[in-house]
Amino acid sequence: MIDCQPEKREVTYILKDKVHLKNITMVFQTRKGETEALRGVSLTVYQGEFVSIVGPSGSGKSTILNIIAGLLSPSSGEVEVDGTVGYMFQRDCLFEWRTVIKNCLIGPEIQKQDLNLARRNVENLLKTYGLEDFMNYYPHQLSGGMRQRVALIRTLAVNPDIVLLDEAFSALDYQTRLTIADEVWSILRRENKTAVIVTHDIAEAISMSDRIAVLSRRPGEIKNIYDIEFTQKGNSPLQNRKDERFRYYFERIWEDLEINDKKY
Repeated sequence: MIDCQPEKREVTYILKDKVHLKNITMVFQTRKGETEALRGVSLTVYQGEFVSIVGPSGSGKSTILNIIAGLLSPSSGEVEVDGTVGYMFQRDCLFEWRTVIKNCLIGPEIQKQDLNLARRNVENLLKTYGLEDFMNYYPHQLSGGMRQRVALIRTLAVNPDIVLLDEAFSALDYQTRLTIADEVWSILRRENKTAVIVTHDIAEAISMSDRIAVLSRRPGEIKNIYDIEFTQKGNSPLQNRKDERFRYYFERIWEDLEINDKKY
């Protein structure tokens, strides 16, 4: 596990909206007719916040991320995003025929950035986060956890203000998942990013987040939003799982999910 733990200090957020969703409704047209995925969803994410979205399968969690990313336009409602967006998916989607560093340079290439400058930036990121010795390796030569770290650095290579993570650790085994979630959290904190996380894992959401939005079953509506406050501020996700308040949040959120969908 790399040592990229931020200093333990209380963070005061500047209450600047980075993402603002107001009364978002999303209706998909299918062969069988209309399917309402989201109904009246309102959510604000502030600069520097980590906000997780949890809910039953099919509740529209990923749809919300796609709307924030601009990949989908809502059927109704208002969307305001202040800054550029990077998207980290469930699968790392690395190109097997490109080396680590060339995978990380895909974004700057597409955006026609200065590639000499972009390469120096990527090399610095790889060095900072323990991948310097692997920059000329190919994806098949890396472990699952290392591939996810490369995927994150590829996302950061275009210097996004907001990072979206859609079940980004779910393909990993449990032990690796805990470690990589801890590392990704530390990297994003150190890089001063705003993050919106979609996950089925309640424990993961609690341990990583400043706030958690709980969706109902389809059509997804926000049932509750929890402010996550642990006894010790600034701890890592792994440390937060041991906090005395962790179980309290888990039980409350689990209860919300069971009310909406008996088989979560």
